[in-house]
Amino acid sequence: MPFELIRQDITQLDVDVIVNAVNHDLSLGRGVDYHVQTQAGEHLKEIISHLSFHHPEDILVTPGFNLNTKLIFHTQTPLWQGGFHHEMDELIKVYERCLHKAVEMKRESIAFPLLSSGHHRFPKEKAIKIAMSTIQRFVLDHDILVYLVLYDETSYFISQKLNVLVKNFIHHRLEEPEMNLREMRVNLAHRDELRTHRSYSRVESLDELLEHMEETFTQRLLRLIDERHLIDSHVYRAANIDRRLFSKIRNNIHYQPSKPTVCAFAIALNLNLDETKDLLQSAGYSLSSSQRFDLIIEYCIRHQNYTVFQVHEVLFDFQRPLLGS
Repeated sequence: MPFELIRQDITQLDVDVIVNAVNHDLSLGRGVDYHVQTQAGEHLKEIISHLSFHHPEDILVTPGFNLNTKLIFHTQTPLWQGGFHHEMDELIKVYERCLHKAVEMKRESIAFPLLSSGHHRFPKEKAIKIAMSTIQRFVLDHDILVYLVLYDETSYFISQKLNVLVKNFIHHRLEEPEMNLREMRVNLAHRDELRTHRSYSRVESLDELLEHMEETFTQRLLRLIDERHLIDSHVYRAANIDRRLFSKIRNNIHYQPSKPTVCAFAIALNLNLDETKDLLQSAGYSLSSSQRFDLIIEYCIRHQNYTVFQVHEVLFDFQRPLLGS
């Protein structure tokens, strides 16, 4: 997917670029900068000792050395001063400069820590909203994979009210075992009746079964796009799906997607719950009332939350897999 939230050590990522926030004089900093320089090794420290910023907007580029990344972008980030000195605008520009620099250098992937949220004292809620909105806007118009790397388990994305609403919805649905058991017994009895009936009917050949096969996932997806008079690029970008993956889907009538990919398209197409279930069924999946991922998807669709990145925020806060490939 073009944009992904992850909880991981940024120095362990195998990407083209990682971004490192540094002091204006390039002295060894704390937090991410200290970790990056320590893991990258003495060669990086030696090179940095000979570099300098000519302008605050400069991005200094070095090899990754001992890291898995090919390059490191070293950049200055603003200090939080209560929001009265345009520091939020400045932080947006830092993300934009790094993203544009990566595209100009024809890099395919870049990873950011949560800039300015450490000793520069940006409130994490503000820092994360700036990062999310800036990256989301950028990936809609550029083919690059962007990671936003977080280090702790704290919930920063969704309001306390939404967190409680989703928790209550999940709890309520998970507390319905008796109803689910009754439904299961009815379904099993119905299935046994069908099997008994079929045992007395003519056995169809495989060719006959395949001839009456329903729409594949690809067929249904493309039909839904056409029926809504949408263009492909609008849909796969709204779904946070990589253009190359969408091309594979379009060119393979029997493409087998992952469940998060199907759900991403359902959200991007603004499908209702029944339409979502039909799309999932075409790929061999269903929504389960016993899986938290499925219940969160159901909650978002029932409440017409059709922005993939907002759904990501809920999934991330509940530590579920994100939508996409």
